[in-house]
Amino acid sequence: MESAKTTTKGAGGRRGGDRKKAVSKSTKAGLQFPVGRIGRFLKKGRYAQRTGVGAPVYLAAVLEYLAAEVLELAGNAARDNKKTRINPRHVLLAVRNDEELGKLLQGVTIASGGVLPNINPVLLPKKTVSSEAGEKTPKAANTALSFVVFCFHRSYVQFSETILWQRKLSVSNRNSLLRIIAIASAGSGLLYANSNSNSRANVAVKVPAALQESLSLPWRITQYIFPCPSLLSSDQWQPGMLPLFSSRVGSAPSSDIKKDNSGVVEGDPKPCCNCLGRDTIANAAARVGPAVVNLSVPQGFYGITNGKSIGSGTIIDQDGTILTCAHVVVDFQGMRGSVKGKVDVTLQDGRTFEGTVVNADLHSDIAIVKIHSKTPLPTATLGSSSKLRPGDWVVAMGCPLSLQNTITAGIVSCVDRKSSDLGLGGIRREYLQTDCAINAGNSGGPLVNVDGEIIGVNIMKVLAADGLSFAVPVDSVSKIIQHFKKSGRVVRPWLGLKMVDLNEMIIAQLKERDNTFPNVNKGVLVPMVTPGSPADRAGFRPGDVVIEFDGKPVESIKEIIEIMGDRVGVPMKVAVKRAKDNLVTLTVIPEESKSDM
Repeated sequence: MESAKTTTKGAGGRRGGDRKKAVSKSTKAGLQFPVGRIGRFLKKGRYAQRTGVGAPVYLAAVLEYLAAEVLELAGNAARDNKKTRINPRHVLLAVRNDEELGKLLQGVTIASGGVLPNINPVLLPKKTVSSEAGEKTPKAANTALSFVVFCFHRSYVQFSETILWQRKLSVSNRNSLLRIIAIASAGSGLLYANSNSNSRANVAVKVPAALQESLSLPWRITQYIFPCPSLLSSDQWQPGMLPLFSSRVGSAPSSDIKKDNSGVVEGDPKPCCNCLGRDTIANAAARVGPAVVNLSVPQGFYGITNGKSIGSGTIIDQDGTILTCAHVVVDFQGMRGSVKGKVDVTLQDGRTFEGTVVNADLHSDIAIVKIHSKTPLPTATLGSSSKLRPGDWVVAMGCPLSLQNTITAGIVSCVDRKSSDLGLGGIRREYLQTDCAINAGNSGGPLVNVDGEIIGVNIMKVLAADGLSFAVPVDSVSKIIQHFKKSGRVVRPWLGLKMVDLNEMIIAQLKERDNTFPNVNKGVLVPMVTPGSPADRAGFRPGDVVIEFDGKPVESIKEIIEIMGDRVGVPMKVAVKRAKDNLVTLTVIPEESKSDM
């Protein structure tokens, strides 16, 4: 007699088969971020009545996209520190070094354990031990997740306060608009996560006609979060469309983009979240325009008033501080200048003031003029020139030929044009080269990026050619302003060295000419030493290669200048390599430069 067969129940009460392992919501959505955990958090507190069933999935996709951005920046910081793994310190550096992230998180610190102090503990990843490899979750990953969640928390609050809960929209329209934004954001993240390195997508979410008017609401959220391709300002939208992420983000930074012999670009450049649109330049000019002023300077020649010098300037502080060029208010030869240091200042709105020349530095051609007003003055924001790249769009503003409120646009042609390249002697300087059209009267006017921030001060153009204009980088201008505030003048240390940056080609040529040339891969060559100078007294010789300055490795003249700063009379240790790889340490005491140019 055959024995009765026993049956076993599988998952869900089905007969037969093994019990199936539960599949998480994150796995179903193809995401790495914890959809369930985000969902549990949204069900508590202020978001409980504002989110639908599908919101956690969309938010997880957005957070995953933001995490990729943060980890890319942190990876660059790790590489700069010669590390192969990202640690919390690298995430902190990524936040500090990025302009937008720095503004957003300037009051937030990252603890050594990788936790942001003001993040709800519910959102932080729990410590788990992997059953397969037994590896611990890296602290950097926890830090990045915590950071991204904080960013979303901040942006969601601003979004809710400024858009969704305005009385201009009905409750149903609010919910519909939220779903559309969520779909667009999720699509951006998914396109980033799934598209291959060679593909380019052009996707958008169609907005119903009933909600298209909502897209013209003031989207102030973009002022509080760093650029997200799905949350663009209204002037960058096509009517009735929400643009999704248009090209894949590559892991290679812009400096690593290379071309092969065929001209094909290797590596994916970052997508432009603020791409040039119909109103981009107009909006940038509108932010700075009210602060741009016309300077009319009565000129004196040996005490006799003789005509006027015309220039431009920008109000950079509510106290009436105006940034301009020194050659507009002070003649380089010192034979003429503004009468008693007075300048006539005309604002865009027609108001006129009498200004006073407070500071002027002839080396950099930067000056400060001060006016006093009983009513508020418009101001412009100083940005940063360190992140500019050739090809970036810029706007030149000023009063050429006394034509006030003139705007021209162009691109950055070079970010570090040397003064020696232009045939200018004296102290080494670097300029931004652009193809913006500037003329007499533009001097002292601002060079502005598409975000409406000053990134340079227009200073000159090449008269014999078109499309060759130059500006002092705003990072250099900021340092000069600090010198003015500290001592009323710019203090520049002087060594008495002629220096040249070394690269592989120059080193190879020098080794061919002289087989005793030191075996170096980088450094700064000293071809000439001024007799009687601090460097001469310290023992420098022509042919020395500077590899360390004040205990820090150096690869360029710019780094040496930055290390010296304004330290005059302070002994500094300098390591140099000489013929046959002889390493010598010298002590040099910089003196203050007193040359007129």
